[in-house]
Amino acid sequence: MARPKSKAYNIKGHFILQPSTPYKSQAFKGVSNNAKLIFHLMALGYTGHNNGSIVATFKGFKDLFGLSISKRTFYHCIDELIKADLVFRVVKGYKGTASRFALCLWPIDDTDDVRLSPNIKPSKEPLERYLRHENNGK
Repeated sequence: MARPKSKAYNIKGHFILQPSTPYKSQAFKGVSNNAKLIFHLMALGYTGHNNGSIVATFKGFKDLFGLSISKRTFYHCIDELIKADLVFRVVKGYKGTASRFALCLWPIDDTDDVRLSPNIKPSKEPLERYLRHENNGK
């Protein structure tokens, strides 16, 4: 008779499949450690079908993850990730509405935010915009 399987190694939660390419890129190496942390926390918001609708707000990250950086540093890190082409802003936020982001690791999914954006279309391939920095030698 087989021994019953141990439940000691069962991990609760979801797993995120991430390609290793961005972590080896010059764009990722060039951002600050706080920006790398924000990037990873944004990746935790990806469910497998919401790339293009990922929300990143200071209050939300502070409440969910206990983030201990200032609000100014948080939004500076978001801008740093956008300039490094690791994150793409799909919808710009305004008073009462948060910005929506897509991570350049995965294809943009067909979400309501993407459909409302006139310049963005769902894709089947990852954006990989960060690879532009490889040729520039940044």
